[in-house]
Amino acid sequence: YAQEKANFAQGLGEYREIVEEEFLKEVCGSENVVVHFYHNEFMRCKIIDKHMRMIAPKHKNCKFLYLNAEKAPFFVHKLAIQTLPTLVVFKDGISNERLTGFEEIGNKDEFRTQVLEHWLAKKGCIKLKQREINAFNARQNDSDNSDDSDD
Repeated sequence: YAQEKANFAQGLGEYREIVEEEFLKEVCGSENVVVHFYHNEFMRCKIIDKHMRMIAPKHKNCKFLYLNAEKAPFFVHKLAIQTLPTLVVFKDGISNERLTGFEEIGNKDEFRTQVLEHWLAKKGCIKLKQREINAFNARQNDSDNSDDSDD
């Protein structure tokens, strides 16, 4: 319980908005951080937002943040963000992975939350239980097989 309380105090396991002035303090103050750079009017940003809201409460070892790219020109430039949405994964304050658009998660607007969750786990910012990995892999194999045609 004490650990959960400490995690909550650090903002771990919740998805919340920050402003540019808070960026360094938030990103450098935790081991695992994911920042969603978004634009209010972009549909794909809203899609990522929906999935991040479902993922964050399940992972108390990671800080999930979102930042309006229009209001954060310094960090958009510094991190060379050119496409939205972009998720940037930070490990101990250092940017080491990114998801630009939907390229690495199927390039479709419709995708399961587990696809994004699995991507985050592969990048090392969250941990999945073995049964979640097995279930994800089984679903992937099923969907791969369902695409086969009998022509």
